[in-house]
Amino acid sequence: MNCAKSIINSNNPFDAGDQSDCTLITRNWVCPPSGFIKLNGDGAVSYSGTSSCGGLIRDPDGRCIMAFSRKLDRCSVIKAELWAITQGLRLIHLKKLGTHILIESNSLEAITLLRNGCPRQNECFDIVQEISELAASCETVSYLHIGREANLVADLLAKQCNIGEENLIIYDSPPSFIFRALAADLAGGL
Repeated sequence: MNCAKSIINSNNPFDAGDQSDCTLITRNWVCPPSGFIKLNGDGAVSYSGTSSCGGLIRDPDGRCIMAFSRKLDRCSVIKAELWAITQGLRLIHLKKLGTHILIESNSLEAITLLRNGCPRQNECFDIVQEISELAASCETVSYLHIGREANLVADLLAKQCNIGEENLIIYDSPPSFIFRALAADLAGGL
């Protein structure tokens, strides 16, 4: 609860405020506070080297507003993680889903780059810049590191794209393969 209050009371759209009470990593998915939407994203790189990302956007009741899976060119895991956030923010802007956004990832490296900035020589510089530009047009954006257990639905979506032939799949309603994981999130997160 202290983490949510810190985020809501933050004056800086790129800072989640003082998270001194937030030292434990969230292990269960938790609904966003009223007035916010939540973007969970994840990246995947298979043993064969194929890369993909996926994610979903949920409202304060935990309902899935939109989900996506995207094939990527071969890339590092950190780039795939950041691509998930980029794709999610692009959809939020395109569909005008909200301007108060909590972004969650189980990649500490991705969250650190988004919170602290990315050196120009880093392979992720361009992706981090795009995320920063998309976030700048929102009223509030906070980046939160969560445990893998709290990001299982995004993980399923990231891995799903390697099965099909399409490069980008957008789900306007939750696909059946995530129903069980969504239900588990809500059972543990309310």
